[in-house]
Amino acid sequence: MPTSCLGTGTTTGTAAATTGGTDWMMLLMPILLLVVILFVMIIPQRRREKKVKAMLNAMKAGDRIRTIGGLYGKIYSIKDDIVMIEVGPERIKMEFAKTAISTVESAEVVNDAKLDVKPEKTEGKSKGKDK
Repeated sequence: MPTSCLGTGTTTGTAAATTGGTDWMMLLMPILLLVVILFVMIIPQRRREKKVKAMLNAMKAGDRIRTIGGLYGKIYSIKDDIVMIEVGPERIKMEFAKTAISTVESAEVVNDAKLDVKPEKTEGKSKGKDK
């Protein structure tokens, strides 16, 4: 008759080593997962935040900027966390928080003059099908 060690409370040496190894691996997997998340998500985010902070601190009057809303303008003045920009050909002044600035371009635009766009005259010419 075969003997069983189920009810006796004794185990063999290989079974104990196997369960001890899997316990160790089960503890190691969440730690490895946290390390991977740290390197993949958190560290690049911190680098981006440092670059944005450096960009915002390096702004000066005359720089061309774009806001997070897509508005383009030229910095008129900076006071603490408030940036006043000039927008459009009429040079309308608007106030924004520094954190609302998306990008900064230090290069000056060559032609910042008002564009006069005249519609084409379409006398005698028809667009579309002739009847």
